[in-house]
Amino acid sequence: KDNFNFVEPDIKSLPEFKAQLKQQEALKDKLKSAELDFLPDISIYTRYDLYGSSYYSLSSSLNNLRKTAFTAGIYLNMSIFDGGRSYWEKQKALLELKKQEEKIKQLRQEKNGEIQNLNLSYAELKNSLERYENLMKYYKKILDIDEKAYKLGERSKLDILGTKKEVLSIERDMKVTKNSLANVEKKLEIEINGGYYDCNEYCTYKH
Repeated sequence: KDNFNFVEPDIKSLPEFKAQLKQQEALKDKLKSAELDFLPDISIYTRYDLYGSSYYSLSSSLNNLRKTAFTAGIYLNMSIFDGGRSYWEKQKALLELKKQEEKIKQLRQEKNGEIQNLNLSYAELKNSLERYENLMKYYKKILDIDEKAYKLGERSKLDILGTKKEVLSIERDMKVTKNSLANVEKKLEIEINGGYYDCNEYCTYKH
């Protein structure tokens, strides 16, 4: 019996997941901006005063300069009341971020489930195909034996027709299984990176 091992691909590499993560980062920035609205605006100012200067003559101003004063300070501007706008903007941004996080969590679960189910189907179909191939080898040997026995008079045409019927039935089932296998591989191509999927990279069979 074959054992199927599947190495799960990185969901974060999927284009759909990347888009949701990008949206999450944008909402984080929005929340950070809303939180900054609660903080005061701070600015620093400096001033250099010249005493003894004259408004009427530049030369007189320069000659009469005697005292100077340097002052520096900080302006603090803070909104005391804005009707609750800042609070509700923050709550809205926080809610949007939480909704996005839940959306990403749900998307991760759905994608993991879809990919896991597809790979289980792939494993079952692959094992079925191998069983049909082994059956085909077996019945072809039986058919060869029946034909030789028929020449010796030990088998009837009915026996040969019965064996050929089994061979045709197996061939039909093999074809259906191959088509189903190709269909599952195509679905995996769509799920993984939007169209590229190498099952040999993620799927391993041990006999």
